[in-house]
Amino acid sequence: MNFLESTLKYQKLILYSALCLSAIAFFSKALAVGLIFVLFLFVGTISLINKFNKYQKHFKVLVLLFGIVFLIHIIVVLFVYYTKFQPFNGGDYREYNSVAQDISSRLHQGNFSLDGLKVYHYYPVIVGYVYALTIPDMLMGQLFNAWLAAILVIIAYFIVIEIGGSPREGFWAGLIISVYPSLVFFSSLMLKDVLAVLLVTIGLLMTLKIIKSFSWSKFFILYLVLLGVTHFRFYISLALVFSFIICWLFL
Repeated sequence: MNFLESTLKYQKLILYSALCLSAIAFFSKALAVGLIFVLFLFVGTISLINKFNKYQKHFKVLVLLFGIVFLIHIIVVLFVYYTKFQPFNGGDYREYNSVAQDISSRLHQGNFSLDGLKVYHYYPVIVGYVYALTIPDMLMGQLFNAWLAAILVIIAYFIVIEIGGSPREGFWAGLIISVYPSLVFFSSLMLKDVLAVLLVTIGLLMTLKIIKSFSWSKFFILYLVLLGVTHFRFYISLALVFSFIICWLFL
């Protein structure tokens, strides 16, 4: 009954949204699917944040921060996608896109094998699964990266709070990070860099939590993060390991 009442209450909004998406799909199917994908990621992330009682008092700030950062990176993604903006020659993202499309095609056929594909790391595999759930278009991978960048900023907010900062300080720190030029540009392309930085940021957060209150569960999460960082950027994982050791010994 509640679901039915909610549907009736917002039926005009739902109808207008459906008509708008239909019009967009007429000109660009990728954009229409991308908007639905973005909505799914936004609602899913906000719902997940709402589950953590520890951060309930930060909920409104986190929603605002996540929404602003996600929107900024979505706009940049759309600009790069439709203008083909690329000041540097070449780029691994084209190869990643091709591999991800092959993986998506195999998944639709029920084939989970990677045999015969040039897979040097699992980033294009992850994007391949995104393609399989949406459509095999590079825009989906770029929007996925925009979402990863927004999650990265949320983790940075948690770091500020963990070291004693206020919600306002965490909010402004997140906004500053979100417009860092190299992050804005490289997260708008289908590259693994933003995923590697996200994992490192999670590693830094877990380091702070372990120093304040050690637990094996936190250490296990840090260990998993180190595995991921090593897979994508092994030299960054070394820096993270040494940072943890130094902080553990001196702090």
